[in-house]
Amino acid sequence: MSEKLRSYDIARGYFNFIEMTGKITIGLAIILGLIAIGEADGFSAATQRFGGVLIMVIGGPLGLMMMGAAQYWRAGVDSAEYSQQMLAIARENLEISRQIQVSGTAKKATYKQSDPGRTKTSNKKTKSTWTEGSNKEGETVLNIEGHSVKMVGKQFEFEGKLYDTKANIEALLLERQ
Repeated sequence: MSEKLRSYDIARGYFNFIEMTGKITIGLAIILGLIAIGEADGFSAATQRFGGVLIMVIGGPLGLMMMGAAQYWRAGVDSAEYSQQMLAIARENLEISRQIQVSGTAKKATYKQSDPGRTKTSNKKTKSTWTEGSNKEGETVLNIEGHSVKMVGKQFEFEGKLYDTKANIEALLLERQ
């Protein structure tokens, strides 16, 4: 699917502006408050000091609220972008599944290239007879329908590949029939 995802660059720019404005508000509140306190003299010194403190008490939290709101909104934009990406992946997987279903190549598509030991299990029912024995080296060997399977720890080695269960080997033999 060549569907282009929606970009939120304008919103990100706006939120960056709001966050920068919040930082500037905090800095200006501190500077103006200290200037007002430092310049306080004479008859109205107490009122000027109170005004300086008031500027810092109001400006600081106001700037912090602006920064917090910008980060909160930016998280919402991130969530929307990630949701778009997940939806695009889900649609792509659905389209691939439909193509496989229509073309009838589901058998080939169920195998993973990186894991050669996994096989698709078959719906055919069969009675497989496993017999246990040992080879010249004293290793445990299982025989199924004339094929030799060596035990390697808790796994089964068959034709140079490791399998987790006997059922995987049985399914492989059924597919060859």
